[in-house]
Amino acid sequence: PPTPHAFHPPIIMLLVLLSGVKLDCCEAHENHVTLVKTAPGACDDNSACAKAGHAGACCPSTHGGDLACCSDSTNKVTAPHVVSASCTANSACRSLGLNGNCCPTDEGDMLGCCPPTITASTK
Repeated sequence: PPTPHAFHPPIIMLLVLLSGVKLDCCEAHENHVTLVKTAPGACDDNSACAKAGHAGACCPSTHGGDLACCSDSTNKVTAPHVVSASCTANSACRSLGLNGNCCPTDEGDMLGCCPPTITASTK
């Protein structure tokens, strides 16, 4: 099959992306991927805190101590994960009933319901 290039019409690009074919630009020397992950202790990564609708840092909180949800017997801690822009993919934004993009918004703003993040650039 032909190698896809960056200047295909949009519908062709969509079909190429859905087919799982890696585009030439993925291998470009100057290409860097920026991952935005939840910071350690994020409420989103602590099930009891997320269920309670807490946002931001919980374990520890921004005030230094852990919130009560951190030591809840039902709390399950997950490893930091890549943050999705989708409001419904972020527990505190979802609990507020927000739709669309929140983390960041389409305008590039991070809403208060978004988890605290760390950024890593990879090659």
